[in-house]
Amino acid sequence: MKKPKYRIIDHPSDTGIDFFGKDLSESFINAARGMYSIMIEEPDYILEKKERAIEIDEKGIACIQDLLVLWLERLLYDFDTDQVIYCDIDIKEIRLESGKGHMLANCSYTGIEPRMVKLGIKAVTYQDLYIKEYPGGYKGRVIFDV
Repeated sequence: MKKPKYRIIDHPSDTGIDFFGKDLSESFINAARGMYSIMIEEPDYILEKKERAIEIDEKGIACIQDLLVLWLERLLYDFDTDQVIYCDIDIKEIRLESGKGHMLANCSYTGIEPRMVKLGIKAVTYQDLYIKEYPGGYKGRVIFDV
């Protein structure tokens, strides 16, 4: 049986996902896919794909959860400002050291049409946020303010 990549979870006032991956990179990618699944209908077709590198390099990062929130906030920002989603994501590096977080991803993106949007996400929250390593991979949870 194939492991799920993410699962949408019920939450009293917001919405969220549990996400899974064999490593941190796959977990971050599946968290992004889960967030997009809440926000948009599956497109019948993909508009022209373009490439973009996303780099996060921040001081004051205490843990991997902080880096996950920055990652998802960046994707949400690009969705809101550029009307794009990242369909192919290749995370090259995730690193935490001495209070500094670094992440580098090469992404293919495509534009979205307003009719594709099913639910707007206002923010990524820290409520119930976690990422844990377990035998065979990682599991995490993130709640979104809608």
